[in-house]
Amino acid sequence: MSDTWGALAQDVPAATTLTDVYTVPDAQRGTVQVIACNRGSTALIRLSLAAAGAVDADEQYMLFDLSLAGGDTRVTSKFTVGGGDVLRAYSDTGDVAFNINGIIEE
Repeated sequence: MSDTWGALAQDVPAATTLTDVYTVPDAQRGTVQVIACNRGSTALIRLSLAAAGAVDADEQYMLFDLSLAGGDTRVTSKFTVGGGDVLRAYSDTGDVAFNINGIIEE
């Protein structure tokens, strides 16, 4: 069992592409936080949590077309995830880095 808060995944999705950034290992659970850092001009970002890896659906979105100014960072609250859950990220510019930090337990 891990008890140290740390980096779980990092990705810079291609422009206009909803991308699986992190999948929670089966039979595990945890607490995570997402940091979105815009390295370019103003971008629209999205973040979704697909329970058990479900296909994309409206109810999964935690952020949807949030305007993130160039050089700005957005940090989510900490939230829980379970085995097979998938965090997906999107930006309309391809300039936003998404970092998933957290603790995953068995």
